[in-house]
Amino acid sequence: TGPVTLATSHGNITAQNLTGPIRLNTSHGSIAVEQLTGPINLDTSFGNIDARQVAGECVFKTSHGSIRCSQMQTAALNLRTSFGSIAVGDLDATAPLKANLHTSHGNIEFAAPADYAGRIAMTTRHGSIRTDRPVTVQGQISKDRIHGAIGTGPGEIDLETSYGNITFK
Repeated sequence: TGPVTLATSHGNITAQNLTGPIRLNTSHGSIAVEQLTGPINLDTSFGNIDARQVAGECVFKTSHGSIRCSQMQTAALNLRTSFGSIAVGDLDATAPLKANLHTSHGNIEFAAPADYAGRIAMTTRHGSIRTDRPVTVQGQISKDRIHGAIGTGPGEIDLETSYGNITFK
C-alpha cells in the first residue's frame, strides 16, 4: 500500500495486490497485473500488457504489444499501442466513463458497461466496424467511421485504429 514505482530495462513485470498510485515501466518486457487499486500507469516499449481485476484511473501504453483488460472498475481508461490489438471486457464504470483506446496496427474489441450512456466515436482507416449496441448516428454513415451516441449521458468512448477492425459490444 502506498506509492509504488517499479522499473526495469530488459525484463517482465508481474504485480499483484497493490494499492496506491502505481507506476510500472519496462523497455523490453511484458507487464501482467492483477488486483491493483490506483491510479495505475503501465508503460512498456516492447511487450504485452495484461491487466485483470484493477480499479482506478488507468493509463496503459506499449509500442509493440497487445493490451488485454478484464474485470476493470474504472471511469477513466486510456489505452495506447502502435503495433498490437486492444481488448477490454467486464468493465464496470463507477462514474461517467471516459475511455480512449488507440492502436495503429491492430484490432479493438471493447465491451462497454450495460448501463453506458454517452457519446461513441469509432474510426478505422483500413478495416471494418461492428457494433452489437444500438447507436444513434448523426451525419454521414460509412464503413470506417461511426460517430453517435447511446442514450443521453455524459460518457465518452473513443475507439480508433488505422489498420484493424473495431468490435463494440
